[in-house]
Amino acid sequence: MSLPAGTPFHGTADAGDGMELELDDFYFGPTVVEATPGQSFKVELFNEGGAPHTFTIDSLNIDEQLAPGDRKEITTSAPAAAGAVAFYCRFHRSSSNMQGALLVA
Repeated sequence: MSLPAGTPFHGTADAGDGMELELDDFYFGPTVVEATPGQSFKVELFNEGGAPHTFTIDSLNIDEQLAPGDRKEITTSAPAAAGAVAFYCRFHRSSSNMQGALLVA
């Protein structure tokens, strides 16, 4: 999966237990998260921005909203099949291309 043109890129990280995902104005850091098929992992979401943001993955039924300064830990599992799954902020996906990808391989 290649990210749409104009998507701010802020690195790649392994989905290992205990990773932090920064939600900022207006990007995710890291932008790409790598996992193995079916891998369960924890993600600490942290909104470092001045605006509210969401961490949304439609196919995994994840839609977490965080106010500025909020932290929230979630546990999820990567899909069982290899591929890419988009995550995004519902508020800023179209206006500032705030999105990223969960790469499963």
